[in-house]
Amino acid sequence: NLVIGGTTPDIALYKEIRKHTDIPIRALLRPRFGYFCYDEYEYNILLENIAMYKEAGVNGVVIGSLNPDGSLNVKQMEV
Repeated sequence: NLVIGGTTPDIALYKEIRKHTDIPIRALLRPRFGYFCYDEYEYNILLENIAMYKEAGVNGVVIGSLNPDGSLNVKQMEV
């Protein structure tokens, strides 16, 4: 979904790509398009996706989260 700024790819896509390369892969995790202020529901989805990708062997994840005032939501990004 790069045309809308990117959203979390399906885990099946990651697994298929991993079959064909051994280069490091970092998954861009984003529960929806739009701004980066995530409520508790969306944050929990991010946490579940992080765990799922970790278990699948991803080399890292890329996330971003903001507070309503536009500052970095460091608490959410410390995961």
